[in-house]
Amino acid sequence: MSLRSHPGARPAAVAAGRGVALGLVLLVAATAAADTFVLLPFRNAPGYKELDHLVAGVPALWAEKLEASKGITAAYGPRLLPDGARVPTDDADAGRQAAAVGARWAIVGTLGRRPNWDTELEVRVLEVAGEVVREQHRGSASGPKEKQLEILDRLLGGAAAAAGLLPEGTVALERFHRPATKDLYALYLYGRAVGVYHGLGPGQRRDLEKVESGLRKAVVVDPKFVEAQRFLALVLEEQGDGRAARGEYTAVVERRPTSFWAHQALARLYRAEGQKARALDAATRALKLRPADAATRFLRGEVLWELGRVDESYAELKQVAREAPRHAGARRLLAQVCSSRHAFEEQAQELEVLRQLQPDDLQARFDLGAAYLRLERWDRAAGVYDELCRKSPKHFMAHKLLGDLYRRKHDYLRAAVAYEQAMRIDPKDPRPYFLLAQTLAEGGNYDRADKVLGEAQQFKQYLGEAYNNLGAIAIKREDHARAGAYLRRALIRLPDRPRVRYNYGLALAGTRQLDKALEQFRLAIKLDPIEPEYHVAAGVTLLRLGRIDEAEQLFRHAVVVGDGHAGAARNLALIDELRRRRAEDEVVTPNIAGPSDAGVAPDAASPRAGAAPARVAARPTATSQTASGPALEQEPRAVAKKAKGKAAKGKAAKGKPAAKGTVSGRRHPAPKRPTPPP
Repeated sequence: MSLRSHPGARPAAVAAGRGVALGLVLLVAATAAADTFVLLPFRNAPGYKELDHLVAGVPALWAEKLEASKGITAAYGPRLLPDGARVPTDDADAGRQAAAVGARWAIVGTLGRRPNWDTELEVRVLEVAGEVVREQHRGSASGPKEKQLEILDRLLGGAAAAAGLLPEGTVALERFHRPATKDLYALYLYGRAVGVYHGLGPGQRRDLEKVESGLRKAVVVDPKFVEAQRFLALVLEEQGDGRAARGEYTAVVERRPTSFWAHQALARLYRAEGQKARALDAATRALKLRPADAATRFLRGEVLWELGRVDESYAELKQVAREAPRHAGARRLLAQVCSSRHAFEEQAQELEVLRQLQPDDLQARFDLGAAYLRLERWDRAAGVYDELCRKSPKHFMAHKLLGDLYRRKHDYLRAAVAYEQAMRIDPKDPRPYFLLAQTLAEGGNYDRADKVLGEAQQFKQYLGEAYNNLGAIAIKREDHARAGAYLRRALIRLPDRPRVRYNYGLALAGTRQLDKALEQFRLAIKLDPIEPEYHVAAGVTLLRLGRIDEAEQLFRHAVVVGDGHAGAARNLALIDELRRRRAEDEVVTPNIAGPSDAGVAPDAASPRAGAAPARVAARPTATSQTASGPALEQEPRAVAKKAKGKAAKGKAAKGKPAAKGTVSGRRHPAPKRPTPPP
């Protein structure tokens, strides 16, 4: 961009204004500073009240006119002046305000009176480079009050030409030089309303009703005053009257199809009303007027995402990320889009960038942990959740998932600490109780596990799960009579839960009630025909009853549905050996691999070989003397439906550890009615 250098150009020291936040509704991320400019309120040097309306009115009108400029970006939003902007006290102050919004060029002006009462206006273009401000253009003009509009147009034309801000094309130039209004009273009402909106009067505060009243009068005085109508629509939108605002914006684009801010606002309003197709059309029109506008491109990407046009949304958001790398909203939505496209590696990368951009965004950290869970990067996920727990000690799900990860690493002490913290954060959530009990049981602390499950009985709707887990722990402690008492109570509440039937069968087998145990195992098989452990347990019981042929059928079925289940295969080998030796008239007493034998089913203290650690649904084992109980790692049904966060809904489940002594690697979908967590 070329600027004519004024002969009297003078540098002025200025603080760069880093960290100064003016809370602008601007472009979310400006392009290169060399391409941006900002208009600041003009100074009323003599302090005449009749010039007050020009302090904000003139720069606002100029901002509307410069909206159509090509090859440069305005470092202000639809409010035309930066929020919190003030009349600069000197060039250094102007430089600080420009630097705060990422603008290289600042247009400032001074209003005055000649001795003959002619209005005088001086306009200057300042270049901000680091901590130095240089005046690159100065122009001034004066004339009687009735010539104000002509003076304004002449000065704006000179400043715009010097700054390279003139729009391209004959029609655009003609519109640029056309006065916004020919009525000085309408100009007065407009300038005064904009000044009140930005709080530029002494002791002035933003009064939207007063602003609306002034703008409505301006539009009545001059119905063709498009700038006033567009600002009126903005005020109505901020007051929450979206329908009235949409009507005003529609009228603006009919009169001025090149109004970028009106098209962008229509896209925003249509989207809020659920009219996605119209929102997309308006956003596309706005983007054609200003292709480099990151906020509009992001808005279009959002609408495309909501319309289900994932690939197009991805392309728009990637372009926003390239052109505005610090656009946090684009990074966040891009992570969602990547997740839907199963690009989990890219999702994690975007969330890592977002974590750097917004260190205090706890949701971004939580989502990042969930992304690492999906990628099965357990250590990275644990690190993220551990950091999140330190930053937010009251984050329930972070502690819960951290406990799951520690449990997966068999670090039962740290897992228990995490679950206990989750219990303290939300004592009314049943999940930590069940998860903590499972962790303690896996660590061999059965007494503490019993106590925790006793506390879990406060959740009346989950009494069945609590009794089932208490029974499972009693089986691990080889107290089968006590286990049976708990499991009979569990069956009253959960008669259709195959795991409860299975555990009760183990308890009965432990007290030598083999026929009753077989009945429970058969009921478990009927409820869940493709769980191999149920077939193995029933087969072992049949072997002990001497019904070898029936047992063989069950073992063979377990081998098929269990992908070569080791315990079933071993028992089949024992049956073959038994038949061979009997055929040779050898008297033998075979060492049947019963439920207490690790060859039949995994030991209660260790995961089954080949179990998929990504599964959450843990199951009790087929041992006769020990059992892991229900899927203690899984959450209660009612709570799971209410659980918030991607990880709680299942995205983090992929990375959950397999419960020890459970069939966490089942090769069929989990039942529709899951059992509770520890």
